[in-house]
Formats: sequence, structure tokens, C-alpha cells
Amino acid sequence: MSYYYTGNDLLSETFTADRALAWNDDFAMDASGGVTIIGEQRYFAWQDSSHRLLTPVKVPDEDLKRLDKKANAYHKIQRAFTLMHLEAADPVGKLRP
Repeated sequence: MSYYYTGNDLLSETFTADRALAWNDDFAMDASGGVTIIGEQRYFAWQDSSHRLLTPVKVPDEDLKRLDKKANAYHKIQRAFTLMHLEAADPVGKLRP
């Protein structure tokens, strides 16, 4: 059986920065920095190796561009998944305006 990881094992004592990924509806961040998902496109880089403070950058590097692509793809998949479940719960549209 395959195990697909989407981040760090939160119970592990070892933190692997290249697997770190966090997002919500508006923002995503990983070891390379952060990006906005919705609204004005903005990029942020970690100020130092402590990964505690993000600072805005005008020109994203390749890692931030990759994060942007990953975050936007995840956002689209999440939205499609939610819509699929809503349609399954209301197949004839009685609950929709």
C-alpha cells in the first residue's frame, strides 16, 4: 500500500523543510516563502533561516513560482471537491438559489 505525504509528519521529531506546506483560502507558504492565492498576486521570502518572518519581494525566484503554481492547483482541486460534494448532497438542486 502506498502512502502519499502532503507535508511533515507532525508526530516526528525530525522536521523536513522541503516537505513543509501550509495554506488557507488566501495564502500559502512553504520553506521557500509565501504567496497569495486570491486577490492581488504577492510574493514573500523568509527573512532568515529561522523561517519566522516573511518579507515582501517584487520579483519571485523559481521556488516561489513553483509554490504559486502548487497553491493555485490545490485551491482549484479543493474547490472542485467541495462543489462535487455539494452537488452529491443536492442532486436536483432543491437547496440551491
